[in-house]
Amino acid sequence: MRTPPRTCSGIGFVIALHRGAATVALDAALAERDDARRVEILEVDARYVSSQSSASRSALHGGPALPTDPAVRATDRRPRRPPMQVANAETAALTGLVARIGGQALAAASRGDETGTSLVTVSGDVARPGVLEVRDTDRIGDVLAAAGAGGPARTTEAIGLEPDRLVLTGGATGTWVRAAEVSPLPWGRASLRSVGAERGTGALVVMPEGTCVLAETLEILRFADRASARQCGPCAFGLPSLTADLASLLDGSGGAEALARLRRSSSRISGRGGCAHPTASVATLASALAVCSADHLDRHLAGLPCGGSHGTLAALIGDAR
Repeated sequence: MRTPPRTCSGIGFVIALHRGAATVALDAALAERDDARRVEILEVDARYVSSQSSASRSALHGGPALPTDPAVRATDRRPRRPPMQVANAETAALTGLVARIGGQALAAASRGDETGTSLVTVSGDVARPGVLEVRDTDRIGDVLAAAGAGGPARTTEAIGLEPDRLVLTGGATGTWVRAAEVSPLPWGRASLRSVGAERGTGALVVMPEGTCVLAETLEILRFADRASARQCGPCAFGLPSLTADLASLLDGSGGAEALARLRRSSSRISGRGGCAHPTASVATLASALAVCSADHLDRHLAGLPCGGSHGTLAALIGDAR
């Protein structure tokens, strides 16, 4: 059932969803079960930071779905509330896997902080976008090939992506890497970290050949700015400043001064604020500047058209706040 936040109490399960996102399908799935009486659906604003754990707790107790001060423990904030465990969809899927195959079987497939399998969303310039269950030992190139990267006929053979083709790992605030760099690696946290990337939300976005990474990163910064909580300086002032400076670098009006401001602002914003939202955006920007070729960057600094394409992320992000 769907209830107002303040009535969510007692022992049970609450599924938090962005308002309007898949609630009809979830309602139908719950209606098919006879053990779903203790499951409630909580709809929150379709804002990126609404999925942060403290934001989910705040919404459940009737407050805004925005991150709270990390220095204050949830038990101190509402000492009379019943204890609450916050888990994401990946954790819920693993819990179901434990129930199905047993904890020992899952542990046997796990190594360190790797859980054996995970859910990966592949999108962008692929023939078969969607969600795949991937083993941590599977090569990223094979995962991309299974989604049809490099041509619709591709299945699990070596992908036909150009070595310089760009892939965004980790979702909207992820890391830019080149296909040649990431394709041979297994889909494991340690292997991704070896090239400065993270699994993040478990997403891989393949860019079309000739993409302007700076233009696509501008879409990410605009999305991050729209989605921010605006509760502290890095979100309220830092993200708009980064967005404006990158836009002026792209259109040629900012020149070298805009690039210098981007680098100065990035160092000041990273690691600050009440949540990691602006820090992740800074990391995405840094990876974009790292993979952007010197010739491509020089054309923007000179106010010349770069000839690169863009729009892939804008289509995926849409009107998300």
